[in-house]
This record gives sequence, structure tokens and C-alpha cells, in this order.
Amino acid sequence: MTTVEDADVLTTAPTRASRWTTLRARWALVLMLVCAALTGLIGYAGQLGYAALIGVVGIASLPMLGVKRPPILEVGIALLLVLWCAASELWTIDKPPLHLYRYKDVESLTALKLLLEVGVYSAFLFLMRELPERWANRVIATLVIGLTACAVAMTIDAFTDCSLYRFFRLSAHAPDKPEIIRRNAARGAYTLALLFWPAVLWMRRSNWTAALIVFVLAFFASAIGFRVDAPIVAVVLGGAALFAVRRFGRMTIWLLLAGTVIYLALEPTFFDVFGRYLPSLHDGDGVAKESWGARIKLWRMLAQMIAERPFIGWGIDSSRVIEGVPLHPHSASIQLWLELGAVGAALGVLFWAALWSRIGGLVEKASGQAEVAAAVAVAYLTIGALSFGIWQEWWIALGVLAAVVCMVFGQAFQNWSSPSDRLEELLPTG
Repeated sequence: MTTVEDADVLTTAPTRASRWTTLRARWALVLMLVCAALTGLIGYAGQLGYAALIGVVGIASLPMLGVKRPPILEVGIALLLVLWCAASELWTIDKPPLHLYRYKDVESLTALKLLLEVGVYSAFLFLMRELPERWANRVIATLVIGLTACAVAMTIDAFTDCSLYRFFRLSAHAPDKPEIIRRNAARGAYTLALLFWPAVLWMRRSNWTAALIVFVLAFFASAIGFRVDAPIVAVVLGGAALFAVRRFGRMTIWLLLAGTVIYLALEPTFFDVFGRYLPSLHDGDGVAKESWGARIKLWRMLAQMIAERPFIGWGIDSSRVIEGVPLHPHSASIQLWLELGAVGAALGVLFWAALWSRIGGLVEKASGQAEVAAAVAVAYLTIGALSFGIWQEWWIALGVLAAVVCMVFGQAFQNWSSPSDRLEELLPTG
């Protein structure tokens, strides 16, 4: 027989569960709106802020992870990679003595930072899967507005000797160093390149034609004005991937997977065997040619070092102390092999294989999301192959943010009933 007390439990339990679900959903919306609103601003003002942004929202996500969800395979592989990074601390070269009472020494423990990032950034990823589909358009609209403003401001800077960026920098009492100002002002192009195709497709679908034209023109004008090549290459290759997935479907995903495996597994061998036959490019005119020549020379040298320790590498962060290396090799594949050897490269291959498999699974049930995810993944791989160190906190954080944007874009894309949906749908109702 059911007692009164039993009846109370039966009626109140679902209510408590639904309230908890609603709370998680609203909290996910708040955090995602904060990220969307700040993405363009951080992209323009200083990319190091992405690590702080995703770190804070990740910590804020932790109390809301009270529901069992299917695990994310990529997170597990990333954790294995971090554990291998920690093990490589035992044989990394020229490691100075560690003093745990000094913040600078503790902060230099890359493996420890990566472990914290896996936990915190993963919490953000897990919570964002709770974001209700009906709110996805508001998030993407907020993101697009910020990215467009960033692109316009960068265009002004590119052709006015960084007048806006210099004004804000000097207002913050930062030193007036022209070479640093121009370099930092140009870095917003990498944020724009990574999120270019989600923004473009959303604006096209939402009939934001004027904003779309301004955004596209401003991106290319600023990238050309600052003479940054990698973002342009990333956008072009990302666009090619997007349209190939649209045209050929799952077959394109497998080809992209094969290309990723070849790049991560064989790039050091390529430069070790064929690097001597590549042109040096040092005698050409222009900053771009000089930088490409410096990269080829660097990759040839590091490929020879990789051949000396092919299995376990030289240890985490070893590229920071190798003479002739500017902090990192400017190639994700070269850095994985150099620091973590074949084991690290194999884990990198597994991570991207799992990610491409996940994207391939979207082709049939969420084609728009698969197209955008493929474009973003190719853009991230392209920039990572040419520009930044793979352990840089802000670059990893931006990658996590881009993955979440792809998730939210997929929700928005599936919600549209027709291309004529208007701005009213983005606004909260009663």
C-alpha cells in the first residue's frame, strides 16, 4: 500500500529534477552568453584572455555537472596525452631546479597546467550540452556582433598604423612599442579565421546580408593589411572542407582524417628526407617570405633532432631551451614529435581520429553542423601547423570555445524552419 509519505516523494521528485534541469539550462545560457559577448573583445584586445575566460566559465560549470552523461572520448585521449607529458618531465632537457614555493617555478609546470585545463575546460564542454536549442540563436547572434566589431576595428588599425589599438594600449599605461603593438593587433585575425565560417553561414541563413558583407570584407582587408598569411590560408582551406562535406558527405570526412594522420605522423620524416631540397626563401622580398623561409629552416633542423630520439622525444617544453627555436616550432606535428616522440604523436593522431569520427557521425543527422565543424577543425589544424605552440593556454581555450560554438551552431541550424527567420526569434519572449 502506498502511504501519504510515499505519494509525496513520488510527486516532488520529478519536480525537483525538472527544477535542477531548468537551473542547469539557464546557467549554461548565462555562461555561453558571457563567452559570446567577450569573444570578439578578447580577440581584439588580447588573446591571452581566452585562457582566463574559459577557465572561469569552466570553474563556474563544475557545480552544475550533477547529471550522468555519455563520456567524450576526445577528453579521455587528451588526459592520456597530458599524463605522457607529465612522464616526459623526467627526461626533458635542461630543466632548472624546481622550487614549489615560487609561483614562477610552479607556473612553468606545463603538464600540471594541462591537467587542470582538461578538467576545467571539459566541465565547460559538458555543461554546454545542456544549452536548450531555443536559445542557440541568441548566443550566435551575440557572438557574430562581437566578431564583426572586432573585424572592423582591426581593419581601421591595419591601415592607420594601429591607431585604435595604440590608443587603448596607451590608455592602460602600457609601453609604446610599435613592433609589439602591430604584432598584438594582428592576432585578432586568428580568432576571426577560426570562427569565420560559423559566423558567415549564420549571417547568411539569418538574412544579415549587410553584416555578412562587412564581416567578410573587414576580415580579408585586415589580414592583408597586417600581412598575416596563416588566417587567410585557414579560411580558404576551411571553406574548401565545408563545401566538400556539403558535396561529397562522409567521404570528405574520411579524406580529411587521412590527411590529418599523414600530417601528424609523417611531417618530421618529410622534412628530414626532403627538407634539403626545399627552397630557403631567405632571399625574397617581404616579411611573409622571410617568415616562411625561417620556418622551413627550423623544421629541417628539428626533424634531425627528432630522428635522434624518435620514440620518447626530448621532453615537454624542450623546444623552449633548444638554441635557434623561438619558444616553439610553429608546427603542431613537429612539436609533438620533438617533445613527446612517437607516443605523443600517436596520441595526437588518436585524438583527431576520434574528433573526425564524431564529425562524420553528424553528416547524416546534422549536415549543417558537420560542415561547420569540418571547416573549424581544418582552420584549427592549419593555424596550429604554422603559427602557435600546442601547449599555449589561450590557443587551447580558443579551440574549446570553437568546439562549443560548433555545438551551438548545430542547435541553431536545426531550429530554423526556413532561411527567412527574422531577428524577432532571437529576442526573449514573455
